[in-house]
Amino acid sequence: MVIRNHPDAIKWIEDRIGAEGQPGPVVSFARVAPDTSIRAALMFFDYRGHDISVAMASAMPGRFGRELLVHGGQFAFGELDCDRISIETSHPAAVRFAQALGGELEGRKRNAQGPGRDTYLFGILREDWPLPLEG
Repeated sequence: MVIRNHPDAIKWIEDRIGAEGQPGPVVSFARVAPDTSIRAALMFFDYRGHDISVAMASAMPGRFGRELLVHGGQFAFGELDCDRISIETSHPAAVRFAQALGGELEGRKRNAQGPGRDTYLFGILREDWPLPLEG
């Protein structure tokens, strides 16, 4: 089951990716297990009309669940009518995941997370989103 604005989702993501205090209003989606524990979550922030940033985390790397991702795509591309979603990450699994969702590498910040830890910026355009936007 996917819950929009689950009360624990933002802290759950921030604890896993080592980030906090995202700019502007934040909207989250959490995939929860039958025992109500969060298994994966998306956090949308920094909305700029045509673009919105997303942070994501999963209890099992790369295992977000199709339903959660469909909700995220419907929110960004449907409800907000964005042209793109931006993902910034230093995690290799997240890089592969962004590419699997149609993301194109748009930049690299060298040593952004400390010596030897680069951050990569991906953009996913509406026309490249591989999942349904209605449903």
